[in-house]
Amino acid sequence: MNKHDNSRVADEEKALMRRIVHGDEGAFEALYDRYSRLLYSILLSVVKHPPEAQDMLQELFVHIWHQARQFNAERGSVYSWLVTMTRNRAIA
Repeated sequence: MNKHDNSRVADEEKALMRRIVHGDEGAFEALYDRYSRLLYSILLSVVKHPPEAQDMLQELFVHIWHQARQFNAERGSVYSWLVTMTRNRAIA
């Protein structure tokens, strides 16, 4: 992926977050489809127990839905925000 593609993806993800803030369930589903496998793999690598990782993933996405306003594009990418939040939940 080149720099232009990375910028386009980042812009798309920021737009998804803005839509989620406004209650757009389609945007939330798109974010879930894009990131659920990655975030699940992070959780599973830490907790080592698939049912627990699945529960944590569900809780994480509920948190994302309710706290989407906390995302600040000036502080980093959607990817970084999600991965950091996932890691913090997994080790807590």
